[in-house]
Amino acid sequence: MKQLRILGFIAIVALAFTACTDTSYKKTASGLKYKIIEGNSKDAIVDGQILKMEMIQKISGHKDTVVQNTYGRVPIFYKKQPLPQGQPVYGPEEVLNDLKKGDSLIAIVYIDSAIKKGLVQEAMLPQYMKKGDKITYTFKVVDVMANDSLANIEYQKAMEKDAPVKRKSRKL
Repeated sequence: MKQLRILGFIAIVALAFTACTDTSYKKTASGLKYKIIEGNSKDAIVDGQILKMEMIQKISGHKDTVVQNTYGRVPIFYKKQPLPQGQPVYGPEEVLNDLKKGDSLIAIVYIDSAIKKGLVQEAMLPQYMKKGDKITYTFKVVDVMANDSLANIEYQKAMEKDAPVKRKSRKL
């Protein structure tokens, strides 16, 4: 019985160490760390299609903060198009074009790297963000629309759903 407990403890510790050393993140040419969790769709998106996505943007480091969360609110709409040539890119847009319906993306932007690449100036950082922090973006592709018209219809539906409820005034 004692040996079984020891073996169980060793198995749990080994599993914990394996989980902590997750090396499944990839890096883009600019150094962006990302991980794509594939959904069940095999259909690649083409230029001009629009991704409807849920997103959470968190900052961690000196102060942990959720900056944006679209779950239960108006989602993000992103049109697939080639990235601009000759401009520095260091952000989730580097890999958004690789997503398919049902896929999820985790992308990590390091503030130090963004400063070093000249994409942001340290003096212009918001108060909740400091050198040494990182921004973690989590995206979930909910749907893919063929054109802008369909995306606009979806956007209007989401705006109506997210609009504040008007309450009837009651007479006293």
